[in-house]
Amino acid sequence: MVKVFGRIERGLRVGIGVFDGLHIGHAQIMDRTDVLLTLYPHPDLVLSKNRDLKYLSTLTELRAMTRRLWAVRFTKDLSQLTAHEFLEMLYAQTGPSKIVVGSDFRFGRAQGGNIDLLQTWGKKCRVDVEIVPLQESNGKAIKSSAIRHALREGNLAQVVDWLGHPYPVFGYITPGYQRGSEIGFPTANLQVSRHKLLPPNGVFAAQVRLDGEIRPAVAYLGNRPTFNAGYSIEVHIPGFSGNLYGRRIEMWLTSFIRAEQKFESIDALREQIGRDLAVALEARPISLQMPK
Repeated sequence: MVKVFGRIERGLRVGIGVFDGLHIGHAQIMDRTDVLLTLYPHPDLVLSKNRDLKYLSTLTELRAMTRRLWAVRFTKDLSQLTAHEFLEMLYAQTGPSKIVVGSDFRFGRAQGGNIDLLQTWGKKCRVDVEIVPLQESNGKAIKSSAIRHALREGNLAQVVDWLGHPYPVFGYITPGYQRGSEIGFPTANLQVSRHKLLPPNGVFAAQVRLDGEIRPAVAYLGNRPTFNAGYSIEVHIPGFSGNLYGRRIEMWLTSFIRAEQKFESIDALREQIGRDLAVALEARPISLQMPK
């Protein structure tokens, strides 16, 4: 039995895929469906194809970016189902009226199922099947693997362009060393999933969704070389003075400001943070509204 997490309602239009990152190609599928069905954990992790894989979007982040999500727990046993067995079990549990997938969709044991098999099955079972072509940028297919590479290279502008939205970094606020408050820029220390893919160290313009309100922010990811204090993710939210400890916040990186650097004095660091904040506040806000 395929384990589908989420309130199941039969007769819906279902988009199927991994949807890591939820990029502009995935948005084309979302526009045509009532619910997205994702495989989680990522098949490459379960099947040891890429033990070092990190997520562009954790399941929590993905839920925040979709109006409705079903998560299928991907296991080695599930990977042994043939393409037909997978479809029959999925149909028995969800009874979709329509299935929408990308043109590179593969499924079933050894990825033996393709869009031709899916369309043939759909005609037999009277399930409408729609294939969405891959989106391209400068002749290159927009895929999660390409976005992952761009992020590792520090090209956040390219990442945001291909995603169609800022890069999410969700986490919980934990106590820090209070150094930000001491120099006039209080920061919240963000603890994120160890499976989350993060950009190279640096300072970023960001947006934070807090209590339903979207606020501009400055985010720092790095090793705090001025203090020799080790890696941290910190966010400064101008004008906010409440207690955030233990709370989950949604942070979205919108643009890169500068690389990490070591300062000779606290005054020099304070002056640079002031300049970073000015850049962040001047940055054009990017909509956090996901496709509907």
